[in-house]
Amino acid sequence: MAEGRGRDGEALGRFLRGVQRRTEQPGLAGPAVQVPQARGELGRIAFRRAGEPAALLGGDVRARVDEVGGAHPRALAQFGQAKGGHGLAEGGPLGRLAAVGGDDRDLPVAAPAPGAGSAAVVLPRLAGHQPVGEPVGAAALLQVTGRDHTGERDPDGPLGGAEERADAHQRAGGQLGRVMAQQGAEHDRARGQRPQGERSGVVHGYAKPYPLQFPIAHYGSVRPPGRPRETANEEMSAMSATHEVLNQAPPLVGFSTADEPALLEALRRHGGGWGEREVRELGARAGSAEVQDWARMAEEHPPVLHTHDRYGHRVDEVEYHPAYHQLMGVAVESGQHAAAWSESRPGAHLVRAAKFYAFAQAEPGHGCPISMTYAAVPALRAEPELAAGYEPLLAARTYDFGLRPPLGKRGLIAGMSMTEKQGGSDVRANTTRAVPDGAGRYVLTGHKWFTSAPMSDVFLTLAQTEEGLTCFLVPRVLPDGSRNPLRLMRLKNKLGNRSNASAEIEYESAVAWRVGEPGRGVRTIVEMVNVTRLDCVIGSAAGMRAGVRQALHHAEHRRAFGADLVDQPLMRNVLADLAVESEAATTLAMRLAAALDGAEAGDEGEAALRRLGLAVSKYWVCKRGATHAAEALECLGGNGYVEESGMPRLYREAPLLSIWEGSGNVAALDVLRALGRENGALEAFLTEVDSAAGADARLDAAVDRLRGLLPQLADPERAQLLARRLAEQMTLVLQGSLLVRYSHPAVADAFCASRLDGDWGHAFGTLPPGADTGPILERARPKDAR
Repeated sequence: MAEGRGRDGEALGRFLRGVQRRTEQPGLAGPAVQVPQARGELGRIAFRRAGEPAALLGGDVRARVDEVGGAHPRALAQFGQAKGGHGLAEGGPLGRLAAVGGDDRDLPVAAPAPGAGSAAVVLPRLAGHQPVGEPVGAAALLQVTGRDHTGERDPDGPLGGAEERADAHQRAGGQLGRVMAQQGAEHDRARGQRPQGERSGVVHGYAKPYPLQFPIAHYGSVRPPGRPRETANEEMSAMSATHEVLNQAPPLVGFSTADEPALLEALRRHGGGWGEREVRELGARAGSAEVQDWARMAEEHPPVLHTHDRYGHRVDEVEYHPAYHQLMGVAVESGQHAAAWSESRPGAHLVRAAKFYAFAQAEPGHGCPISMTYAAVPALRAEPELAAGYEPLLAARTYDFGLRPPLGKRGLIAGMSMTEKQGGSDVRANTTRAVPDGAGRYVLTGHKWFTSAPMSDVFLTLAQTEEGLTCFLVPRVLPDGSRNPLRLMRLKNKLGNRSNASAEIEYESAVAWRVGEPGRGVRTIVEMVNVTRLDCVIGSAAGMRAGVRQALHHAEHRRAFGADLVDQPLMRNVLADLAVESEAATTLAMRLAAALDGAEAGDEGEAALRRLGLAVSKYWVCKRGATHAAEALECLGGNGYVEESGMPRLYREAPLLSIWEGSGNVAALDVLRALGRENGALEAFLTEVDSAAGADARLDAAVDRLRGLLPQLADPERAQLLARRLAEQMTLVLQGSLLVRYSHPAVADAFCASRLDGDWGHAFGTLPPGADTGPILERARPKDAR
């Protein structure tokens, strides 16, 4: 049989690698299919065109079982629509190809009628998608299934009697399956891909996973027709087992991220009890298998930038995985974005903070645009006319993704675009220029170095005018429906936060509307920054809580050296130490959210506490996130270092919140700025801390040390040298005061002994021997969703 290479064979190879088993997914017009496991190792496939000499299409079309799988059936569209006279036309000379699909289902495609010669394979159109690609001879696909063009099996074909060989494979105890798994892993590594049991395919420009329901080692086994898949898999596992899987923690699913004493107590204490039911419901959803799967998929399949369409037109669009949109939809519908600004009940921002905390534990990347939308409202209010039009849409509980004129949409997402290459956090060094156009608008020319969520509907940005740095509102789409020339140059390849796109952009005479007074841009946009800093603290607390949950769950289901890990004194010390850090962060975050409610109600003391409390907390709580994540990961040992555990995602995410809205030095210097410029800030802070005066001698002593440090700030240079230490001490005494007043005595005692009295080492797991770990761990234990 002659061998050859050609585009048809390449297309077929892509087809075989892309076919996957049926999955229940919305929007599909029909079932997906897979090449049945019975196909075994296809090897070098030979094809014959009807009535033509045999030829091998596509060279080395190796469709080993390890290459089969992971794509939505749209991958089949690489066969495309038939071209020219080969089209699938009703009444045309095309027959039907049977028994291509697995699970006893057929894939409706076109095949030549006997004697009709060659024809192109045509796939059915799936809902919302247009098949594209190369045609391929139908007889070639027939040959892959072990049948000739008449529909009869060809025992001399490359597969021979696939069913008979499959029986032999199964009787052999699945040896082929294990060989296939090894070959598949080697193949993936050779292509620079991660070998794994769940493969993902590319759908409509973005990677869209449809996980296989069995491990890759089973691909070489066969489920005979009519036998349930579950039975076949169980038999396969029994036949190929080399050991019994023991002493592994079960998957952590079906829990609630909100059923946590520290969170619920804060809600009730600070006036947000009316929102507890909604918070609990959201927490149960965040802990569900469905949302956890969304989180995994959104992380594993990051956004894709499309600068141009297929015809060469500039489009500047980012395509996200559907799981990201699912997460965004839940976040908006539950009011985690700007809805709190339109809520009249007291405690609205506290309730919103609790929701953000609960849902961020599932997947933090989508929280970036949610947070920026929340924070845009107070800045936009500096321009009442703009606020009147945009604020109701920013607060609307409808996620309406897509580039259209913003005021015609049902809901909006806002972004923030400030930093430039040469300045970073020093926004006064920005060079982007804004020039009035004579019609009440401005034209912006310049660039921005970090612009997250670039598919947002509107952005708050900074540009230089004759008066100085000024704040502007920049829509992606102008009122007439034309695209504002905001160019997306590339997406950042980030350490974490991979579900969320961050872009480098350029303004090519982009149209903008001024927000606030000319030359007062920093003062205008700082209102937005202060709110996003609150979400940095909340997000760090959420990450800590997620880490503690995973670590404790593992320890409760793992034995080592003759005892459960959770019962071993040293591990209990580590877990309790992590739990104390987590509860202190959560309690403080909720107190600051309550201070925002107070500030909105006109309480000047609460406004001052929020200003200084946010500055110190942004430094210390966010700084602790990365260290906490590393220790929590280590509690799982090697299992925690594996991507499937979710801990690496948590670990990669943690440093971001210490960087976003000002890294450590910027946050520490902001503490000095707040002390020097904000009237009443220090008094409000000390009043809050002194509410626990006399309740714990260790706390009292720590507050006295803090007061002794304050006079040294009179020297500006010395103040900078002390800024980090000052921010740390201020945060610790504030956390200690809150825990002494509101938390379980065991938590407060452990915190004061370790963080305030110095009876602590430099790593987690060094609480003093007298720490009462039992109540601490009980408060931290994951709760089932009810």
